[in-house]
Amino acid sequence: MLEALNLSPLFITVMLLFMAIPFVIIVFSYKRYSSPHKIAARRYAKGEISFEEYQLIHKNLSHIRHEK
Repeated sequence: MLEALNLSPLFITVMLLFMAIPFVIIVFSYKRYSSPHKIAARRYAKGEISFEEYQLIHKNLSHIRHEK
């Protein structure tokens, strides 16, 4: 099929990279957006949790991170 289009392998490689870059960016930004720290910060900013609850969540998450 690619022979019929007469596309060079370099062109195909470059196009695949350009198509993959946005996907990789989306995956990493979603992971950062959905981290427990970010979720707690958003919930505190919206007023869904108190400052004390936010501090407790942050403290517990920091404790877990240091155990790894």
